Amino acid sequence: MQLGGPDYTVPLGRRDGLTFATRKVTIANLPSQISNTGTILASLATKNLDATDVVALSGGHTIGLSSCSSFGNRLYPTQDPIMDKTFAKNLKAICLTNYTIATTVLDI
Repeated sequence: MQLGGPDYTVPLGRRDGLTFATRKVTIANLPSQISNTGTILASLATKNLDATDVVALSGGHTIGLSSCSSFGNRLYPTQDPIMDKTFAKNLKAICLTNYTIATTVLDI
């Protein structure tokens, strides 16, 4: 939708699966958005995915939106020292506080 493509509903689960996926089961089987690299690699290794697969999956998540609440803790009260200063400055212009209810594109 963000890129102007069509919008359509996709049911959860695989057509070849024995059961239908639920939101709860899906979330339980994915690493958290705040997971570090080691945790993500270990979690997805249980699904027979290697580092190359994880890079491809992660790259696919650079298109879209993110809410300030999903990364605000890296900006406030103090900025994460490994975050690029210009990138953080641009994010802070959108997310004025750790509790700002706003979204931003992922490719600032």
